[in-house]
Amino acid sequence: MQKEKIPLKKTEFYGISYHKHRRAWRASIYWRGRAVYLGCYRDEELAAWVVDFARYLLYGLNPAAWHFNSGKPNGPPRLRDDYPRVLVLKRLANALPADSLRERLQKFDSLVR
Repeated sequence: MQKEKIPLKKTEFYGISYHKHRRAWRASIYWRGRAVYLGCYRDEELAAWVVDFARYLLYGLNPAAWHFNSGKPNGPPRLRDDYPRVLVLKRLANALPADSLRERLQKFDSLVR
């Protein structure tokens, strides 16, 4: 019996790759020389969104440079309903001090709302 061949998938988004055994998109980011795993997602765009959110919280990435912005210069990113915000915050809890993470999250909320 032959194994089913899984085609190689490529993406246009930064920070994600296809995990062929899980058949899902893996999101990760580098912070201070270490890879921070952000999870696997069935949807390629959702994985890219997770990377953008983490890049914003860690690096202060300008929202205009996000993959999915609102179309306005320096405008807020387009939000998704199924966005796993809590999961990303848990993954980044070890990377940033709680006060810094809370401050960046409040700034993000003010941009989006």
